[in-house]
Amino acid sequence: MITVTAIETTQVTGGYRVIFEARNVGGAAAAQVRIEGAVPGSDGPEFSSVILDYIPGHSARKGGLFFTLNPQSEKFTLRAAGFAKP
Repeated sequence: MITVTAIETTQVTGGYRVIFEARNVGGAAAAQVRIEGAVPGSDGPEFSSVILDYIPGHSARKGGLFFTLNPQSEKFTLRAAGFAKP
């Protein structure tokens, strides 16, 4: 099981950057872990994603996502969308 938590949101040129931590709470390693974020907008949600190469069991990795919409909303979501067995 991989949990994803936003750590920091920063305004950058052209939008926003969200730094997150993906934690593998299980004992088995995961590869090609796809992390997705979504920010609600008036014209529909804005999505951003990244693939983390490898997360060993019982460990964590950090990464970042970029958005043009402000992700500092109660409806902002982050999730692990999939992985491969190494």
